[in-house]
Amino acid sequence: MSDIEVLLKCIERGHLLGPSFNGIDTEVALSNRDEPQFESEWLRLFEAVENVQLSAQQMATIDRLREGAFNAMFDLSGNSDLSGYVSDDFEVIGKGVASRQSDYFLSGLLKAYVDGTLPGGINVGSEQSTDTLIHELRQKI
Repeated sequence: MSDIEVLLKCIERGHLLGPSFNGIDTEVALSNRDEPQFESEWLRLFEAVENVQLSAQQMATIDRLREGAFNAMFDLSGNSDLSGYVSDDFEVIGKGVASRQSDYFLSGLLKAYVDGTLPGGINVGSEQSTDTLIHELRQKI
């Protein structure tokens, strides 16, 4: 199973975007995304993975990952704006993981979701590698 498929399975089974997001304060979550440091790092990472060369199968799995993330967050929050941001995060995470990017912000995005929180604010980043985080998620499925 590919790393992207691990992410998708974890969303489908509620290991990512699960019960810890019930009753989320969408206003706080959305305002945390507007922090200049978060926004600039997110855009930097988006640009780094925007045009990576991935196979058609990888892209199809990333599309399913995006859709699964959107639907899971919408079921939990009922907020389409927040669900769209989460979907965008998982596109970036999927492309970064598939292209083997080593980036503290990419790891920080994924770590936030692994920890059951939404990324945002000024302290998003992780010393933990995406490989380590994916390994942790593999143990759950």
